[in-house]
Amino acid sequence: MAVRGEYLSGLQVLQDIKASSPTAKVILITGFATYAMDCEGILEFGASYCLQKPFDLADVLKIVNWEIFQSQATLV
Repeated sequence: MAVRGEYLSGLQVLQDIKASSPTAKVILITGFATYAMDCEGILEFGASYCLQKPFDLADVLKIVNWEIFQSQATLV
């Protein structure tokens, strides 16, 4: 979901997702700041991962595959 505008920020969406589903894994993708300024703060708000644009699709696939593996491991 792409979120940008004056009414709703990515952090607001992240907080809403975590409020309704605290165990949800959220990958937040940003193109607006440096990693130190943006991603570290985003992770503190509850994102599971933060990627900066431009990003490699392979990185997203690694994250998704890892989370699938982790969720299957906890079921056993």
